Amino acid sequence: MSPATRFPVRKKEDFSLRNPAAVQSMLVIHQGALGDFIVALPALRTLRKTFPKAKLVLMGYPRILELVDKRYYAEEIVSVDQKGMASFFVRGGELDPGLSRFFSAFDLIVIFGKDAEGPVVGNLRRVSEGHVLQINSFPPWNERVHMIDHLLRELRRYNFSVEEQDPNLFLTKADQAWGLTYCKRKG
Repeated sequence: MSPATRFPVRKKEDFSLRNPAAVQSMLVIHQGALGDFIVALPALRTLRKTFPKAKLVLMGYPRILELVDKRYYAEEIVSVDQKGMASFFVRGGELDPGLSRFFSAFDLIVIFGKDAEGPVVGNLRRVSEGHVLQINSFPPWNERVHMIDHLLRELRRYNFSVEEQDPNLFLTKADQAWGLTYCKRKG
């Protein structure tokens, strides 16, 4: 049986926000660097506010995502640098079974990337029974728009209600205590 037969490509369907409670689990894939991630925080906040009860998992580079791990935005972070992930970057190829099961468990997958019809988005649609939304990470090169405004506009394409536009980090009590101790030591 060919990979395409086992995992047929799902047609892009209209995403509806009519029943946010139906989204119990959400995966957000963001492979950007630190600055790219910081400007994506208002978009992540919009997702969190829209689906407050959903378990939100972030996939990307742990050294960056740890800024938000178990701090409002994400209950869990997962590394994109793992065995089998490369199979999702090949159009129509054999997909890693373990990652296919992992991706299929989410009601909603939001991927920040540049190519809506690229192999990663297509392969996620092959294995996911939920919705897969692609957020174009960058505006057209000649468009003069702030990255935050661009990312929030991308969410509006899917009818998300966007309110907050400032990137915020939510510190735990332990984070705050560490910061106070650090500042006292430094004077």
